[in-house]
Amino acid sequence: MTVSDRISLVHRFYQFLEEKNIDEWIKLFSKDARVCNPYASNVYPKILLGRDKIYAKWSSLPDVFERLDYQHIQVSSINENEYVAISSGRMRLKEGKKYDNEYVCFFTFDEENLITDYIEYFNPITLIHGYDLDYPEPPTVKEVRFLVEGIRVSGNLYLPSNFNYSDPLPAIVIVGGWNTHKEHYPASFAKRLAELGFVCFCYDPRNIGESDGNPRNFGSMSIRATDIKEAIQYLNRLSEVDSKNIYALSFTQGCNYLIEALKEETLVKSATMVIPSFYSENDRIKIFGGESHLNEFKEASLKAKQVFDENGTVIYISCLPDDSSDINNISFNQQYFEVLRDAHVPNWENKMVLMGATELLEFDSMKDVEKVNTPIQIIHSKQIQSNEGTQQFFELLKGEKQFIWARGSYKKFFENELQVSEIVQLTSDWFQLSIQKQ
Repeated sequence: MTVSDRISLVHRFYQFLEEKNIDEWIKLFSKDARVCNPYASNVYPKILLGRDKIYAKWSSLPDVFERLDYQHIQVSSINENEYVAISSGRMRLKEGKKYDNEYVCFFTFDEENLITDYIEYFNPITLIHGYDLDYPEPPTVKEVRFLVEGIRVSGNLYLPSNFNYSDPLPAIVIVGGWNTHKEHYPASFAKRLAELGFVCFCYDPRNIGESDGNPRNFGSMSIRATDIKEAIQYLNRLSEVDSKNIYALSFTQGCNYLIEALKEETLVKSATMVIPSFYSENDRIKIFGGESHLNEFKEASLKAKQVFDENGTVIYISCLPDDSSDINNISFNQQYFEVLRDAHVPNWENKMVLMGATELLEFDSMKDVEKVNTPIQIIHSKQIQSNEGTQQFFELLKGEKQFIWARGSYKKFFENELQVSEIVQLTSDWFQLSIQKQ
């Protein structure tokens, strides 16, 4: 199909809506399509996953609107598969009230010319007034402190806006990867999941951010696993939390920390792990840009550990490469550290403890995995090269499990509205399964 043919499909999309012919409209979507409404407020879910769920929600449009009229539709191609449409909606609700809004919508087509992704932006204030809604209140954020082995740890507790202290809620502890502060992407996911009714907890691990401890920016596997276990115990003591429903969401290297914790911690009812760093040797070689680079990094990390053991000197390197030394020019998970840098968290430093890489390079994610009985959902992407070890890890899990291949490149899992919305919804759905079984 040509670009002009796909532009015609976009116009047909609006034509079927105006005709309120949802049965034909839904045929434009692929089976695993995603519909995202970032400013949906309480009218629509922010994301709908799969054609069946899209149809179930949008099939009510004829009952809501007396008239659907999209005017001044302009469609442009971004590339062969992606298109943007600008339109003015001139609608009338069933009760006779006029509802006008402006739309900017993005369409992605697959090889079969079906819509795989649809993102709809509009003026949320107009939506609120048009539907006589209250302005949505953001989650309440409480700064908290707790001790781990005598060291003060700083965290943020996210409570749903309608939280009632007499009605404790399910809680999620969110575990970030290497050098991640609580203000990085964990805060974004905490806010979104709190909007879905969960109490969410982000914290700076020991030696990181606003938490105490030295060396700064250092965390061994045992340190991080203990941090997680203590964070879970802290949640378990809170009156805001339903202690029977504590869950965990982890990302990248944080999944290794969480797995270590889950070998002993039994309070966590279910976990979601997003692009885990469960590396096979092939994964490590790819991540470090070749076997020679990997070996060079291993040698440098071991030497740094020897120096620390001998005289207490901590050797730091840049998270993102610079020209200060040869070792800093070795490619090491650069996309992840770009995500951290680009978030502009005030006290984040572009440095890491070199000896801390030793554990990462030698850690065997598969060891003693049979000790983990917690139901686990893994979300990954085939566009991310480090997935071989994760698939091997998944096969070894003995308990309830689910593997989802999401779409998108590495950075989109943290920065892209559609991708983040999908992870949030998949995480909520997975945890709700555990809640419903009780």
